[in-house]
Amino acid sequence: ILCMAFIFGPVSGGHFNWAVTLAFLFRKENRIPIIDFIFYWIFQFLGGFCAGFLNYGLYGRFYDAVGSKDLTVHGIGALATRDYDNIGTAAMFFHECLGTMYLVIAVLLSSQVKNKFIAEGKSYFGAVMIALMISYVGFMGHLSYAGINPARELGPRCAGAIIYGGKYAFTSYAWVPTIAPLCGSVLAVGFFHLISFLI
Repeated sequence: ILCMAFIFGPVSGGHFNWAVTLAFLFRKENRIPIIDFIFYWIFQFLGGFCAGFLNYGLYGRFYDAVGSKDLTVHGIGALATRDYDNIGTAAMFFHECLGTMYLVIAVLLSSQVKNKFIAEGKSYFGAVMIALMISYVGFMGHLSYAGINPARELGPRCAGAIIYGGKYAFTSYAWVPTIAPLCGSVLAVGFFHLISFLI
């Protein structure tokens, strides 16, 4: 993410995540146009979808070997997340929502012109801050494998549905890592506006 932020940040602002793009649609300052929002969402999904097939192309034998016993447990592999330790839907939803909220707040605050690090021309600050936050959320969310990106979740899951079949990809848990990050994004925008008002 750090490398991609440096590479694509000047081009698109580094939009790789549905939740982040949604936040930029709802923010008051420098709101992205709706047409940009739609295209970002489409191409973020397509990126995840293609990545699912690429991942399977690289590691398909492993997925098939462990998945031959029980596709619902192993077959989708890294193509989608699941409730690994039967923690429960509510807890997993909370993990995804809170983790995404942290990430989106980091993105919004590191792009805030009132932020003195940005004002002083430290252009690397935002990319480093976001990469560190993703690392933190990853450690915090190890129980849910911290998807925190609906496009990264839904795209590969759709690829997994084509490879393994829809019933193995779209389980009763499948909606959690897609919807929870979007809820976290909305909460983050509200919190960001409160912080911006106080700055």
